[in-house]
Amino acid sequence: MMKKAALIIIVLLLTLAIISACDSQAIDQLRSPQKNESPTTISNMSTWQDVDLIREDYQGSSQNVAVSDNVLTTADHILTMLLFNSSGSDGAQFGVKEFVQVKLNDDWYTVPTNISQREIPLILDPFSPYVDPFSVENCTEYSVDLSVIGTLPPGQYRLVERFFIERLQYEYFALAYFWIIEPGDERPPESESSGPARIEDIALSVVSTAEALRVITDRDEMFDILVANKTGKEYVSTNAVLELWQKGEWVQVSYQHVNLSLVSGWQTTAERLFLGEKLLPGDYRLRLSINVFATTSGIEPDCLFTVVSFDDAPEPEWDISRLSLSELGNSVQNTGVRIIAENTVLNRNNTGINLKIIANNNYNFGEPFSIEVFLDGKWYSVPFANGAFISIGYSTESRTEITHDPVGACGVLPAGQYRIIKAFDLVDQSSPQEVIYLAKEYTSAEFTVEETLFWGRQQ
Repeated sequence: MMKKAALIIIVLLLTLAIISACDSQAIDQLRSPQKNESPTTISNMSTWQDVDLIREDYQGSSQNVAVSDNVLTTADHILTMLLFNSSGSDGAQFGVKEFVQVKLNDDWYTVPTNISQREIPLILDPFSPYVDPFSVENCTEYSVDLSVIGTLPPGQYRLVERFFIERLQYEYFALAYFWIIEPGDERPPESESSGPARIEDIALSVVSTAEALRVITDRDEMFDILVANKTGKEYVSTNAVLELWQKGEWVQVSYQHVNLSLVSGWQTTAERLFLGEKLLPGDYRLRLSINVFATTSGIEPDCLFTVVSFDDAPEPEWDISRLSLSELGNSVQNTGVRIIAENTVLNRNNTGINLKIIANNNYNFGEPFSIEVFLDGKWYSVPFANGAFISIGYSTESRTEITHDPVGACGVLPAGQYRIIKAFDLVDQSSPQEVIYLAKEYTSAEFTVEETLFWGRQQ
């Protein structure tokens, strides 16, 4: 009997070894592109056809990571990054959840293998407020081993690194972009992350903070600077100068504050400038001082824009081509929790919406909400102009009403039909010692905007 059992175990082990070897060989074979393929355009699904890729686009941020060298060869397996924590006074946990995504046919696909072999997270300390947050002194070098998922073929990739701030119970993802080429091949031109700063690397534009109002007016208190990095280099903004064209020359205009940040390769970053005093109608120039990350090599791109009189500004309206379809569809209701708008019509005398919460179970919720507009028979997400929320939690057992300001969040709401959406976390009542969430549920309430409403401006 013992001999028979031992024989069965040996057979099972040999079978597993054969399967593992076959899988490894299959992955290596289908991950080896043809010799005539361009190392930067591997975007064909046949190379990955036997791998269970998951199509998903992480809405992550590249503001917390910079890749030391964003081009590896198929013989390399270590990706080294510089990490920095810009989350204020909190340490950020990382190093437990790490995935690689490959870009195929302009979409991002996740290789469903967690690279991290770590169970206990590392802690990334916040940067010192007395040192440039994007300087080397404020960065932590961190490396990941890509060989965990086998040999990656030439192409464009990104590492998805999960960060978590425990005090706020806030999770976000950083994205590190890199390329893989065959040994001896030339670096892809679009991946260059070294060399001096060039004026053609950066494109600037100035836009209203409110999506529906695409001009700057003399009643605005702030505006956004869109900084588009057209290369693989990492740049960081250091200063902004605002000037007014007056009597044939540029005259510098003071402002209150500008939020400057890292501008990662192939990314567009919005940097907000707070005016202090409103601008006069006229022609302006915005000059931005920007350096290659961790170097003194800098450039000063500029852009021109016009400030118009509020009375002469075009009527705000939504451009469907610039909006995203709702991920929740037409119906956002469930039987567990509901919100009811006590005032379903907003106008210049009433810009806030009062919500009554009706729940059959105990749910936890917070201040965050989202707004969607109904256009051409579909719901579209409305971008926020002022999207900061107070980090505070409530329970449906103790709070059944809440008031929100959709106009303040969106900046401008043209007349139309809208809905407000809130998320609720269902609490496990059988676990009184700790808070365990069973599910996240969404619910909505519709309301009407009678006339175009502006936040922070006289109607």
